[in-house]
Amino acid sequence: MNNNYYVYALLDPRKNGPFKFDNVVFDYEPFYIGKGKGNRINYHFSKNGISSDKNKHKINKILKIIKLGFKPIKLKIYENIDEEKSLELEKNLIKLIGKKNLTNMTDGGEKCVHWDDLDSNTKIKLRKQRSDKMIGDKNPMKNKETSIKISNSLKGIIRTDEYKKEMSEKIKNSKKHKNGTGSLKNREIHRKYQEKNMKPVIQYDKNMNYINEFPSICETARQTGMKKGDIYSVVHCKQKSTHGFIFIFKNKISEK
Repeated sequence: MNNNYYVYALLDPRKNGPFKFDNVVFDYEPFYIGKGKGNRINYHFSKNGISSDKNKHKINKILKIIKLGFKPIKLKIYENIDEEKSLELEKNLIKLIGKKNLTNMTDGGEKCVHWDDLDSNTKIKLRKQRSDKMIGDKNPMKNKETSIKISNSLKGIIRTDEYKKEMSEKIKNSKKHKNGTGSLKNREIHRKYQEKNMKPVIQYDKNMNYINEFPSICETARQTGMKKGDIYSVVHCKQKSTHGFIFIFKNKISEK
């Protein structure tokens, strides 16, 4: 049994509580109740979530809060439960608070259809439908009207110092950032790899008179001001010369 589901609430930080609903108390006014697992709670605030969500009432509420310099509060109420239990608790919470007080479109308790539960024919059909939607002007992200609408909805959003600091800390502490190409460890590995694979380049004029020697193609381009692609083409015999000069790998000369 998968006990990785949770039930959560989105709260309006502009409206201080307490807001009491029987035995459930919120410090700020709840405006949405949901259930999910993994990163579901953050999906509402992503660009894709904002553009594809059919619940415009909820999205407009979120955008209004952000534009005023606040940030909706995310609160997990029940955690480490299975899907059936999360559906039951979600439905009970919506009923307890009252749908008229929330931006939820339904009474809750609707079970999501999981991809792994679908048969192969249904998966093929759904993939084709999605593929057809992403072709040409049908692609919502390539549709100018949709792109402008999303862009305008995000314009004027005020990022508070607290929000910026929080996002900065999240990025610094993220596994992807720590293991990314920008880390000191990986930069050092990349530098050593480059040094190991560098091939010295000799520069000649068209009469094959020696002019200079460089440790690599990149350094040749940097010091001569020529394009790296042109030098690359010459040393790999794709063209005879560039800017009146001939470039040859040093090891190719020693082989001759």
